[in-house]
Amino acid sequence: MSWHKLAWAFAFVVAGGAGPALAIPCPAYVFCLEMGYEIEGDYCVFPDGSSCELWAFFWGECGEEYVHPVPCAEAGEHRGVAVECCEGLDEISTAYPEQYSCVLLLGAFPLCSDCGDGVCDEWESVCNCPEDCGDCVEEGETIPVIPDPPACCLGLELIPPMSPDQWGIFGYCTASCGDGVCDPEIETGYNCPADCPCVDEGGTIPVIPDPPVCCYGLTLIPPMSPDQWGIYGYCTANCGDGVCDPDIETGYNCPADCPCVDEGGTIPVIPDPPVCCYGLTLIPPMSPHQWGIYGYCTANCGDGVCDPDIETSYNCPQDCQRTPVRMIEPTIQRYSRAP
Repeated sequence: MSWHKLAWAFAFVVAGGAGPALAIPCPAYVFCLEMGYEIEGDYCVFPDGSSCELWAFFWGECGEEYVHPVPCAEAGEHRGVAVECCEGLDEISTAYPEQYSCVLLLGAFPLCSDCGDGVCDEWESVCNCPEDCGDCVEEGETIPVIPDPPACCLGLELIPPMSPDQWGIFGYCTASCGDGVCDPEIETGYNCPADCPCVDEGGTIPVIPDPPVCCYGLTLIPPMSPDQWGIYGYCTANCGDGVCDPDIETGYNCPADCPCVDEGGTIPVIPDPPVCCYGLTLIPPMSPHQWGIYGYCTANCGDGVCDPDIETSYNCPQDCQRTPVRMIEPTIQRYSRAP
């Protein structure tokens, strides 16, 4: 029994449990056909009408007298079970480039080729004969945007660039996207969300080791106030659109949308009025008769200094004590007549 029969039988058994990527034809079936005989069911039928069970014929347990030499496979032809490559030729894989990746042709035996002669033949490619057709792209390397670009080596897939703004490459070759580990050199939430989960619109970035990042197109804005602990901020594409989102935007983290009133400014009585900037407090108008405003924004009420421009004893009595009214008693002058 030849060694290649054992090799193909072993490969067929292993491939059966390894999925379609390693699928090869049934060696017993191929062997019968290569000998030039017909197959009926599970039997190889010979010209005289006799037959052998396929695997029994393959192992030489039956029909040995029907085994004969067969022509070798020329360059570009597939070898088989009984068919071997002609002298001077070597086996190369059936991998071929497809969409910038090397794909293994399923259900086929290796090709016979003169790979290494310096000529890239039509059955050769970067995937199965880099010696003649150029090297394939290894793990972590990029495929440039050029005419007739190379392909990722067998077992690697092409993932997009790290963002749509990364020009000049089709993407990265890798076998790691999907392994649960975000490789910061080549993976982002844009090209490999399986490994690098990103935070969507309105979500927060928590203060944790190795925090996630905002999804592509979103910007991280600060928390709504310095007193909001535990987050780095919010992911959004809306800060700057002119609409103040009360769920994530304030005058502190997005003044472009949520303008706030500075020290000494007033809050007018209007629909959707602005708010005081962070750290300022709204105090009432200077008197009950001051109409049209909700009051003044200030951080100074309570500092012991009465600011006459915005503070009075009415709206900030702690700084502006009411002046007590002193009652003046009338003076009665008494005149006396001189003696």
